[in-house]
Amino acid sequence: MSRRPLITILLAAPVFVLVIWLVLSQLSRWMVPQPNWFPAETPGVCAAVSSLALYAGQRGAVSGIGPIAARTAAAQVFAQQYDAEATDLSEPLAVQANLPGEPRQALYLVTARINHAAAVVYLGANDGTPRALITTPDANDVTCAFDVRGALVAALRSPPMIMLGAYLLFAAVFVGWRLVHTRMLTKGTD
Repeated sequence: MSRRPLITILLAAPVFVLVIWLVLSQLSRWMVPQPNWFPAETPGVCAAVSSLALYAGQRGAVSGIGPIAARTAAAQVFAQQYDAEATDLSEPLAVQANLPGEPRQALYLVTARINHAAAVVYLGANDGTPRALITTPDANDVTCAFDVRGALVAALRSPPMIMLGAYLLFAAVFVGWRLVHTRMLTKGTD
């Protein structure tokens, strides 16, 4: 029986473990809120994305008042707080988030244009009460794309990737040594 399959398995197992560790350690970085969660030209999308990242927000199905009632409640909040009519109300985004000082909860996030500014409101999914209100001076700020280069650099600098690179270097040296050693033995028997 050849030892080659056993050596292959022993060399490949740590690679699988390190790749899984790498994926799990980087998954949260790639799953952060992103502008593409919202329709194009949503006012205040960068403020919404930033606040979702701050509040550890994730999209999710929520039950409660529903999106139509949430949009109506948001329009009322905007009218009361800003004494101006809100335009371009976004479709409510159902999220789970940790607002400051509160436990994780189901919320609706709605954005709107108010004059030249934009506002973001978080509403309780069960009762439509406002939980947080954010104003941003630029309603047209939609250039908050995900930093792919930064995420890739962080992945390359992560401990699992460094260990994977070191292990692959070790495995390459081992396999090269094994091939040279095997050829030398076969030449010696000729």
